Amino acid sequence: MDATRKFLLEKIGAMWRHWKNNLKSKHFNVDLFAEKMKVAVLECCDENQWRRRIDMWLTEKSMHLSETNKKNRAKYDDPHCTGSKSFARVIDEKTKANNGVRPSHAKLYIETRTKKDGSYVNDKMAEIYELMKEGMQEVSGSESTEGQRYWNNDVYSHVKGPKKRGRIHCVEKVSSCSKATSSTSVEQERESTHLRNIVQHLGSEVD
Repeated sequence: MDATRKFLLEKIGAMWRHWKNNLKSKHFNVDLFAEKMKVAVLECCDENQWRRRIDMWLTEKSMHLSETNKKNRAKYDDPHCTGSKSFARVIDEKTKANNGVRPSHAKLYIETRTKKDGSYVNDKMAEIYELMKEGMQEVSGSESTEGQRYWNNDVYSHVKGPKKRGRIHCVEKVSSCSKATSSTSVEQERESTHLRNIVQHLGSEVD
């Protein structure tokens, strides 16, 4: 129950940050006068909160942090192309389309980095695809989705390295428990995926 509560709080916090980022990208322009931006009354935001938010964005600290984040984001060389669709939704759709068989980490990674026209997001992804393709061929084009092999010793992990603490590759951030067994990890991820779908639905209702 504690893990579920922790996950929900983390997810709600992430959605709140995402909403504020969208608000800033759509309605904030540093080249405009602050008072002119404050005049714009947004249906999705309380007027007083909107004014305070603009004042905060215009502070020297906030402006410096924004520039730093932009520079760091520009260095990121592993983007996905799923847009606003969560990985949980991608997994769910692919599982249903494949008669209940969940896609492997490697296949999910390739799917989320492949554009609609069949091209990859960048040259690095093309190189990674060749390595993963070779690895999947060695296991007859499929991977086990259960137990230790799926979490720590699958094709994806061999190419990209072990997962980071508190985060499962291609499954976004999850609440993790230390010293958890493989079977427990699988059950936790299934529960987390179900909760993500619920939160994603709630988010679409708010939008």
